[in-house]
Amino acid sequence: MPERSSFAPGTPSWVDLSTTDPDAARDFYGPLLGWEYVIDPSEETGHYATATVGGKNVAGVNGMSITEQPPAWTTYFELNTRDLAAAIAFYTAILPVTAHDMSDGDFHYQTLQVEGADVAGMWEMSADVAPDVPPNWGVYFTVADADASVTQATSLGASVIVPVKDSPYGRLAGLRDP
Repeated sequence: MPERSSFAPGTPSWVDLSTTDPDAARDFYGPLLGWEYVIDPSEETGHYATATVGGKNVAGVNGMSITEQPPAWTTYFELNTRDLAAAIAFYTAILPVTAHDMSDGDFHYQTLQVEGADVAGMWEMSADVAPDVPPNWGVYFTVADADASVTQATSLGASVIVPVKDSPYGRLAGLRDP
């Protein structure tokens, strides 16, 4: 798996999940991604769990008390939006990033770059996405075998949103955790 030792300013570098059931989240993501956890014993932190791989911190899982808010990964990867132009204007104004247009026909896509390297993507949701789907950030994880990971994820209770498929960036799938 690729490993980064440094990040230019503006590069997203941490994945954090806030959920009403952190035990279930750890039970799901740990086996799926090979994570072990260091759990803070403090009530003040909500028993924040730092996920590790090979002794290196890779992510966090935290309990949340606001049950009306859906669980969410809060970090980089890909923004699905209904107003791509507004998203580009917003993120390039508040972060040290530039936008790079990768649109093709009716597919409207931009990457955000730091020092010429892609650090996030932004997709304007097409008409085939239900109108009640709100803008959202999706997270991609690199795994050794996408097919095996989808099989394992579904055995752990995940739902397949997008079946495994080839892309210019490798095999990928869309999953919803349990």
